[in-house]
Amino acid sequence: MISLRPAAPHALSSAMLASIAVALCPIRVARAESGVADECIAAAEQSQPLRHDGKLRAAHEKLLNCSRAECPSVVRADCTKWLADLEDAMPTVVVRAVDSTGADVADVRISVDGEVLTTHLEGKEIGIDPGTHVFRFERGASKPVEQQVVISEAQRRRVLSVAFAPEQSAAIPTVPTASAELPTVLPDEHHPEGRSLTLPIALMAGGGAAVGLASVFWVLGLSERSKMASDCAPTHSCLQSAVDSARGKLVAGDIVGGLGLVGVGVGAGLLAFGSTGVHATTSGASGLGFHPLAGGATIDFAGHF
Repeated sequence: MISLRPAAPHALSSAMLASIAVALCPIRVARAESGVADECIAAAEQSQPLRHDGKLRAAHEKLLNCSRAECPSVVRADCTKWLADLEDAMPTVVVRAVDSTGADVADVRISVDGEVLTTHLEGKEIGIDPGTHVFRFERGASKPVEQQVVISEAQRRRVLSVAFAPEQSAAIPTVPTASAELPTVLPDEHHPEGRSLTLPIALMAGGGAAVGLASVFWVLGLSERSKMASDCAPTHSCLQSAVDSARGKLVAGDIVGGLGLVGVGVGAGLLAFGSTGVHATTSGASGLGFHPLAGGATIDFAGHF
C-alpha cells in the first residue's frame, strides 16, 4: 500500500530548499525596488513646493535623493534637470572671520535664524535660502556677533566678514595680604578731623527756617495789635478773642524764633568746636528737648563737645 501522508519537514532535501529560495528572490527584489521607487517619487513631488516657497536648501536635499542611480530612469531624469536649475538659483555666502589681532580663525560656530549651519570654517561656499536672515557667529569666550543680512536669489559667493573682540576672561579677585591691610579708623571724638558736618548744617538750616517762620508770626501779631490799638483801644471795645489771637501769634513767634536761634547757635558751635556727634548723658538722653510751659517753653540740650 502506498502512503499519502506528507513528508516530515526534516525529510525535505537541501536541493528542494534551494529551489524555494531561488523562487522567492525575484519577489523580494521586486518589493525592494518598489520601495525605492516610491521613495524617489515622493522626494521628487516634495521638492517642487519647497522650491516654490523659497526653501531651496530643503528642496536641494529632496532632489539629491531622487537623482540617485537606484531611482527609476524617468524620475531620475526630471530630478537631475531640476537639481541643475536649483543649484543655479541657490544663493551662497562665504564667511571670513578674524580675531582681535586681525588673524584668520576657523573655529567659528555659525547659526542662521537659530539653525546651526556649521561649527568650523573651511573657506567654502555655504548654500542659503533667499530672504532676510539673522546670522550669529560664536567663537570661544569672545562676545558673539550677530548680523542681519538680506540674501537675493542667485546671489553667489557673498562675503560676510566677522571680527571678534578679545576673549572675555573671568576677573580674578584680589586677595589682600596681611601686610597690605590697613587699620580701619572710625570717626569719633578722638578723631575730630573725621567728623560729619551733617548735624551742624542741619541744625543751622532748621534754625534759620524757624527764625523765618517766627518772623511771620511776629508780623501778623504786631499787625493785629496795631489794628486793635487804632480801632478799639480808645473805647475799650476790643473782643477778647482778637486780643488772644494777637497775643498767641506773638508768643508763637517768640517760641519758634527762640528755637531757631538755639538751633543756629548749636549748629555753629558744633561746626566750629564740636565733635562728630552728641553723646548720651547719664540718663540715657541726648540731643535737643522742647517742653512747652504756660506762657513759654524750656529747651534742654545734652551733648558732648
